[in-house]
Amino acid sequence: MADSDNVDVVKSIAKAEKEIQKHGILKVNGIVEILEHLSQSESPIPVRIKGAVAMARIFLRLYSEGHMKTGPVRSRDVQISMIRGKKRKNTSSESKMHQKVKEWLDERYLECAEVLGAIYCSSGIDERLQTAAFHSALEMCKIDGERRGKLYEGTFQKLLIRLLCVASLPKALLDHFDSKFLRYIDVSKDTFKVLKAALSSSEALEKSISCSVTSSEHEDGHNENDKKSLSSNKTEILKNNFLGNATGLLLRMSDAKNQFRYQGGEKYLDDSKISSLDHSKKRRRISGIEQENGILEDMRDYAKALSQAWLALFKHRLPTSSYEQTLKCMKDTILPRIEQPILMFDFLKDSYDIGGFVSLLALEGLFILMQKHNLDYPDFFPKLYQLLTIKNLQSSACDRFFSLLPLFLKSFKLPAYMVAAFAKRLCRISLKAEVPICIFSLALVFNLLKRHPQCQELVHRVPKEEGILAVVRRKPFGPDPYQESNPDMATCKAIDSCLWEIKTLKNHYSPKVVALVRNFTDENAPKYEIDMEPYIKENFNSLYEEEANHRINHRVALRYNPPEKLFAGNSFMQDFQE
Repeated sequence: MADSDNVDVVKSIAKAEKEIQKHGILKVNGIVEILEHLSQSESPIPVRIKGAVAMARIFLRLYSEGHMKTGPVRSRDVQISMIRGKKRKNTSSESKMHQKVKEWLDERYLECAEVLGAIYCSSGIDERLQTAAFHSALEMCKIDGERRGKLYEGTFQKLLIRLLCVASLPKALLDHFDSKFLRYIDVSKDTFKVLKAALSSSEALEKSISCSVTSSEHEDGHNENDKKSLSSNKTEILKNNFLGNATGLLLRMSDAKNQFRYQGGEKYLDDSKISSLDHSKKRRRISGIEQENGILEDMRDYAKALSQAWLALFKHRLPTSSYEQTLKCMKDTILPRIEQPILMFDFLKDSYDIGGFVSLLALEGLFILMQKHNLDYPDFFPKLYQLLTIKNLQSSACDRFFSLLPLFLKSFKLPAYMVAAFAKRLCRISLKAEVPICIFSLALVFNLLKRHPQCQELVHRVPKEEGILAVVRRKPFGPDPYQESNPDMATCKAIDSCLWEIKTLKNHYSPKVVALVRNFTDENAPKYEIDMEPYIKENFNSLYEEEANHRINHRVALRYNPPEKLFAGNSFMQDFQE
């Protein structure tokens, strides 16, 4: 289609919209023409964008004028006429023709919502067209919201679930939804309610997906068994897409920094002021709103709806990437926003019991519940002891683990057997691990012994059966009673062992390791705990830069006297050379 034809079609759409706004239901046949241009994939992008925007404006205008069966008239003209004493005709006395027109408009409304949903959920579509279709679809949801008195049912529910079932959710749509609609608090709360209802159970999720996503993807040419298999596989894929996108949406909304306001109210929340808001003819008052750094913190309804959505999401098995992302954001994004953080214990406990990388990610959330919310979890330190392995210290989450481990073991009230077990495990790891891990482990053991003097004897212990004779004769400690494979700290006999690994590390090739080992026995060693921050950030790059920048006090020989012969005298090769 040529550019001139595109301009003519856009002008015809604008003309049809203007006639409908001017003459009302007398010119509603123009809706069919606009829908035809909008639904055809061959239509140019500017034409389809113009059609999407025009359809939203047309239906909102017809609804406000009372030409659709979607609720009371709310237009300004009708309000003025009611003030002047003009009575509106009773709906029971409307003509059958007007009733049929209303039914026809409702059918076109649902058809338009379906077309718009198909556009913004399709892959390979221009972002401008997707954004325009998505915006128009959500604008049309106001009609359902006014009819039902709530937004989270009907068209909005179907459009949102359909959006979240997309395999790769376009970032432009998510940003537009966040900036234009989620800044209204009633839209945010209704979004949470939609997610809660859809995620209430596995059956509810499958039902919501089947009702919201069309079945046009079923292929012909298959028998019934093949169709059932394709349907079940497709449903499972859509469920995974929905769970992943719902996790991303909740994380974005939990970290929202927008100023919320009611979409239908005359007054909006301004900074930290308390406002009385009018919505759906009900007076609502929100009190106790505190705003810190642009983030709305203390809003009961919002926090409650957010908590319920998260708890409903955690009933399902999340995709691996979403699962790890949720655990990483637990401390800064999820726990500070929800109403009762202690309700996250089951999810964090199950994650902590999995082991490996996932357990490392769940550590911080559990510790926050124990520290700030009085959670009693006696298995925390035994499981932490089991996680202390070379594999976990070399994982991609080692930086987080290095920063958290000193914090977990900072308490002065830890029993001696527990401190001895952690110190022994760390020293044993130092023998096998890389230099950065060895340095971190030795520094942490040094702080543990300084914090718990009753464990200092582990460094200088001698065999019990020979006493002082062992020192005089310089005999070794003997068989180590420590049971490295025993996961129980109380019975692994670490308290009866000694830290012979420290003496072994005196011969380490790294000067930094040797310097740390001297702190355990040197009289000039630090008398207080050392700062762990430099050792947490230690890696091979920092070690190399430190050695490269190290100043050498003596001169280094750069050359020697050149040899006169290839082989020295009296060599068996001398005769061969001659």
